[in-house]
Amino acid sequence: MGGRFGSVVTAMITAFTAEGELDIAESVRLAKWLQEQGNEGLVIAGTTGEASTMTDPERLALFEAVVGAVTIPVIAGTGSNDTAHSVHLTKEASKLGVAGILAQAPADFEVYSGDDGLTLPLLAVGAVGVIGVATHWSAPEHRRMMDAFFSGNVVEARRINAALLESYAFETGEEAPNPLPSKEMMKLHGFAVGDARLPMGAAPEWVAERARVVKANIELFRSR
Repeated sequence: MGGRFGSVVTAMITAFTAEGELDIAESVRLAKWLQEQGNEGLVIAGTTGEASTMTDPERLALFEAVVGAVTIPVIAGTGSNDTAHSVHLTKEASKLGVAGILAQAPADFEVYSGDDGLTLPLLAVGAVGVIGVATHWSAPEHRRMMDAFFSGNVVEARRINAALLESYAFETGEEAPNPLPSKEMMKLHGFAVGDARLPMGAAPEWVAERARVVKANIELFRSR
C-alpha cells in the first residue's frame, strides 16, 4: 500500500565536487543505489538537495540525469517564492519525464511525512508514506515498517520505528543541520557527494564519527 509515488520516498542529497560544482555522475550513482536499497521514489532538488543554492540549469540537468538513470518515480523540486519562476521551472521539468513536482499541493493531494521522526504517528492519522532523509541509509527498515503498518501489524511497525530513532536524531540535529549528517553518512557508503555548499559548508569532524556509530547500529539491527 501507499501513495502513487510509493510509501518510501527519499529526499535525495545532491553530490558536489570538492570545488562545489554539481556532480551529476555521483548524484546518478547515488540515485541508483537508493533505488536498489528499496526506495520507491526520489525527490530531487528539494530542501535536502540544497535547491536554494542551485541554478535552474543545474536543477534541470540533475532532473534529466536521474530520470534517465532510475525506474522509480522522480519528483522534481520546482518550488520557489516567485510563482512565475516556479511555473517556468515546472514546465521545463515536465518535459524531462519527471513523475511529479514538489511545489504547491493540488486539490487531490496525499499526505507524506516530511519529518522522519513523525512518520509512524502520521501514518496513524492517514499519511501514505514518508519523504525521508534517514531513508538514505535505512530504506530497508522503512520498507519493513511500512509493510508492517499497512498490513495491520502495528506492534512490529513500532519495534522497527524504535530502532530508527537514533537515525532520526542524527539527521536532524541543530549543531549539524540537514543535509550535513546525510552527506557524511553517504561518504561512509562510498559516495563522493562532497560537502554542502555555503553557507553551511563542511560538517564538523564529530559528524563522521557519529555516522559510523549510527551505520553500525542499523547494520546490527538489520542482521538480527
